[in-house]
Amino acid sequence: MPDIQNPQNLTETRQWYRSMFERLGGAARDAQAARVALLAVEGLFLLRIVGIDEDGEWSAFLDDVENVFERLVE
Repeated sequence: MPDIQNPQNLTETRQWYRSMFERLGGAARDAQAARVALLAVEGLFLLRIVGIDEDGEWSAFLDDVENVFERLVE
């Protein structure tokens, strides 16, 4: 696993997030929904790292994000 504290890894990670938010930019409803979905999945990833997935709820949480995203872009 890459060391997140490594300055080069931090720089690459920041660049990746900046590029994602640029691609998902704008005030359109779909763009806002995509940003919220990205942030939700990233938050779930962090929670999984700290042990939230002890009971295997990870996929159900991802399903929740997908369902909300689909409602937002209808």
